[in-house]
Amino acid sequence: MATAVAAAAGPGPAAAGAAAAGAGAPGPPLPAQSGRRGGSGSIAAPGTPLLPLSPPPRPASTDAPAAIRFRATIDWKATFAAAVSPYDVLPPGHRAKGMTGLRELRLGALEVLLAEAPEAANAAVEVLRARMWDGVAAMDMEWKPDTARGESHPVALLQLSSAGLVVVVRTLACGLPDSFRTRFMEDSDVELVVAGWSSNDERKFEESFGLQTFWCEITDIQKVAKACGHSKTGVRALVQAVLEPSVGMPKSKKVSMSDWSAPSLQPEQLKYAILDAACTEHVFRCLEGRF
Repeated sequence: MATAVAAAAGPGPAAAGAAAAGAGAPGPPLPAQSGRRGGSGSIAAPGTPLLPLSPPPRPASTDAPAAIRFRATIDWKATFAAAVSPYDVLPPGHRAKGMTGLRELRLGALEVLLAEAPEAANAAVEVLRARMWDGVAAMDMEWKPDTARGESHPVALLQLSSAGLVVVVRTLACGLPDSFRTRFMEDSDVELVVAGWSSNDERKFEESFGLQTFWCEITDIQKVAKACGHSKTGVRALVQAVLEPSVGMPKSKKVSMSDWSAPSLQPEQLKYAILDAACTEHVFRCLEGRF
């Protein structure tokens, strides 16, 4: 999530002006890569599922903590080291397959749908909702930094994560998908999990999309972490505490404060956005034991 810049800089990040300039234009070509690199360097064939579409089976023995059993379904170390690459997320014959403005990608063990057109955004959100095995979905946003007093750029990116799939919506090109409003915000069975949700984030969302969020079920992992006894509650610190202690989550301040309204997302921006949402979801699941 983009952060506010200094006291003199006003609130947090995203830019509307770039929408007309081409925020919906397809991003730069991503490196060709036919399979996921695992810890051993093995390559999975295209089309091989990266994660189960239903909750991972629980082993007969319950000696190991549930959070450890769950986090083992993703090789976070390999995922942190991976590059975003093309991947067949949707099965052949799916109505959204080949849709204009929808890119099927992967980052390590995570599947990704990048939506850069309104119809594609609605389809991607519907795919995510259909895949979810429970009501937990992480939400994150990015916007162009507000670097001058009085600036307030709108949300440029909306990220949603659940069930091994991350949906990234370029909202300057797509607006807020109707399917997100009806299938997530208005669905009482959905719990939107966020990291560091502040009054600034709430205001940014409402100003960008004309919708209030007070009636949604929103849970902040920082509050959950504090209740669990964690003193450091930033996403990166929590990832190292409960998901992957052996290596730090790649989370660059330079990327966080980059121009999220640019016509094309850079690969490092896309990777940052994917990991922010996915790690928020999985930290919450480990803290709460929600599998």
